[in-house]
Amino acid sequence: MLEKEGFARDDFTKNDFTEDHPAGGDAAWDDLAPGEAVLYDDGEAGAAEDGSGAADSSADDWAADDPAAGRVPMANTARKSMGRTVRGTLRCLLLLTVGAVCAFWAYVRFFAEGGMAGEWTASLDMREQAAASAFCWLQDIEQASVSLEEVGASMPDLTIQVNLTLRKTSRLGGNFQCNISPESYEACRQAAYEAFAGIFREIVAKRLHMAGYVEGVDVQSVEALAAEAFGMPTVSYLMEKGPALLPALEEMQARYGGSGVYEAKDGILTRHFTEGQPDTVRTESYIRQGSSLVLSKGAGSDVREGLFGQHPVFYTKNR
Repeated sequence: MLEKEGFARDDFTKNDFTEDHPAGGDAAWDDLAPGEAVLYDDGEAGAAEDGSGAADSSADDWAADDPAAGRVPMANTARKSMGRTVRGTLRCLLLLTVGAVCAFWAYVRFFAEGGMAGEWTASLDMREQAAASAFCWLQDIEQASVSLEEVGASMPDLTIQVNLTLRKTSRLGGNFQCNISPESYEACRQAAYEAFAGIFREIVAKRLHMAGYVEGVDVQSVEALAAEAFGMPTVSYLMEKGPALLPALEEMQARYGGSGVYEAKDGILTRHFTEGQPDTVRTESYIRQGSSLVLSKGAGSDVREGLFGQHPVFYTKNR
């Protein structure tokens, strides 16, 4: 054991001293006076002389010998790691939120006005026109006491399908094409003449009854008499010899069908016709909500610009 001065009792705690002097450590500690030098062997003295080595190894030794002493730096490391994770997560969420907002505004800016693109279908109501045409023709029949309201009430719902296709090619507009569905037109025309034939048979039955005809005046009997007299069924006779309850398909296509370019801006739909109605410009106010599109007459527009004067026009999107 060599004497090494430079460490005194004031530099240690009793626990530190007794751990280094297990044999009689308590008694030796009590015998030390304040400031008195402590004796170490060569290994201990060398460790004490190398201050940096002792300082570096002491923390590791204490953490290994005393687990409680190592919890503090370990806890700090865990907190730092958790903080970095939380901050990274928040940054990711912030970036995702900013990206979503930017995408939304880009959609509103570049696609909202062009949201009308697609295939649309509207139903053109022809009931009033068919009833008016039938009523005028019936007035030429002697003693045909029937009113316009009665003729209208006998007519079913008569609609013709109008197809409108909008293809977006720019932020505010694109190309359009519209036409009358031929199949829908023929179905509507057939239904109108069948209803008209029913009205005609009722008038004929009344006249036969007034003339004292005693045979059957039911629908089948009157139809048989009409077929015998006209040489064809009543519906066919009225289609061929009777009034035009609907405008001709060619006329409707010429008046409404066509194609060109459109622009949708600030609630106004402007269509420039290049085919079908060349050099025609149609301006209408529009409201788009979900799968519905409503077109109404724009300010200063001629009423004839609509579907034969019908406004508003309700379209439904097909896809």
